[in-house]
Amino acid sequence: MAHSFGIVAHNAQYIPSIFSDYDGPEKLSINDMILVRTLYDKRIKAGITREQTTPIAREIITELVAAVKERGEEALYQR
Repeated sequence: MAHSFGIVAHNAQYIPSIFSDYDGPEKLSINDMILVRTLYDKRIKAGITREQTTPIAREIITELVAAVKERGEEALYQR
């Protein structure tokens, strides 16, 4: 999944993420929450290719980052 989002250093030891090999955090980071929320966005559908998914995922992530900056973590739970 991390590869489909274009995250090149996802397995670096210094990145505390559930998507890396780091001995994970107890709680999801805000970045992880954004990625998980992106996975469940209705614009990403089963069977679409990586080429189709990447621009959609980047758009969703941009929207979510802006929403979190504006309204905080709660923005991830609003529909």
